[in-house]
Amino acid sequence: MTKEAIEINCTLRPINCEINLLSKSDGSTMFMQGDTTIIAGVNGPLEARSQKMAYDRVSIEVTYTPLKGPAKVDDRLIETYIKETCESAILVSFHPNTMVCINLQEMQDSGGLLACAINASCLALINSGLSMRFTVAAISCMIEKETGEIIMDPDSSQLKNARAEFTYTFDSINKDIVCCHSIGQFSQNEFLACMDKCRQVSKYVFDYYREVTKKSSRSLESEYSGNATCIQRTFDSDAFKEERISVGRATPGRQSQAVPTIDVYPLCPPDPFSPFWLSRIQRFSMEGEHLWTSIKYRNEPSKRKRE
Repeated sequence: MTKEAIEINCTLRPINCEINLLSKSDGSTMFMQGDTTIIAGVNGPLEARSQKMAYDRVSIEVTYTPLKGPAKVDDRLIETYIKETCESAILVSFHPNTMVCINLQEMQDSGGLLACAINASCLALINSGLSMRFTVAAISCMIEKETGEIIMDPDSSQLKNARAEFTYTFDSINKDIVCCHSIGQFSQNEFLACMDKCRQVSKYVFDYYREVTKKSSRSLESEYSGNATCIQRTFDSDAFKEERISVGRATPGRQSQAVPTIDVYPLCPPDPFSPFWLSRIQRFSMEGEHLWTSIKYRNEPSKRKRE
């Protein structure tokens, strides 16, 4: 890492987040950049309403709620930026005739609100598991009025002396611009200089996404490994036993039939794409012996199915 990159990185405010915050959302996060805090929740794909249905793609609906009072024109602008950014990042053709709802709640605004909202939306989409072309990272910066210095990720006190404000959003593949928002007076060279610095800083936001995702996956693995067990044993004819069950109604003269059943241990639920109740998955060991895995739900259904 170069000295310039270290200096640029040190100028960023601390980034923190908490994922899976909302229990009724498919993906959620509370994202904090400095004191600026946004809570984002993602639900979907859901059944789309007729007036918003697209037959060949997923429709995205963004709702931004400010901290105080009703939504204003600037809040609707935030919704538009987030919607267009997410439409370019999500694989919209994977879920036609559906919609994805992104809800954002402002908790505190201390500068860089748009960048924080975009990053919170992206992390909530990652947490929801939706298929995406790429992830996005938004970086804000400003040009100071007196000195013309470029300040990265300014807070509300620094923005009072700003001549121009910028918010750049980059993709994770080629670091190309997905969207850009600017306010104030600036030259073309200043615009390009701010864009280059924000592109360098975006790398650290993407690294933060990866770190959060790895920690989340590790916590899930440890959680499920404590509850999930799998017993495999060599297939043996002694494992079968004869059981007499009546066929049809228990009427006089009705004969019972002997059927082989196998002892099933109360294990964890299988993969949702595997066979369900009392399924026996044949496996092969390294020695070529036939192995069977007995699988059973913890909560036994009221009516037990028999193979």
